[in-house]
Amino acid sequence: MKKLANQPLGLIGILISVIMILLLVNGIVTLNNKNQATLNSLTFEMQQQNFQQNAALIKSQWFLEGRPKHVLFSFFDENEAVANQVLFTVSKTGWPKLKNNEEVKYCQHLLEKVTNIAFSAEHKEIFIVTKMKKEDDITCQFCDAVNNEKCFNYSIR
Repeated sequence: MKKLANQPLGLIGILISVIMILLLVNGIVTLNNKNQATLNSLTFEMQQQNFQQNAALIKSQWFLEGRPKHVLFSFFDENEAVANQVLFTVSKTGWPKLKNNEEVKYCQHLLEKVTNIAFSAEHKEIFIVTKMKKEDDITCQFCDAVNNEKCFNYSIR
């Protein structure tokens, strides 16, 4: 009996170790997936706020400049330096729009321009973008891909 007590567990010990490691990895992956949905939802809310603020700032600049057809809008970096500038075409009421309203990805490209982000595959997990056209108006609907009930609409009217 003394010989058995001093011997390592062997195959059973290795099997138990592998099972414990797999359970630990599974727990980490599950936790990460739950956090990813929360992060995506927060990113949606932040980009919604970013879009709405920038659209309002573009319209304000349009008013201040005497209602021109185009507005040169500046985006700033964290050091308050101009990161880049975008020339926006604006509607008759001052809201930013794209020149080609027949473009298939009109709303996606508008979101990219107004928020100053590149729409990547990662953003497709965050946004559901829908374009609706009524007469001479285009309405873009941006919905949270995690919670499809959280949406905001944007119209150039």
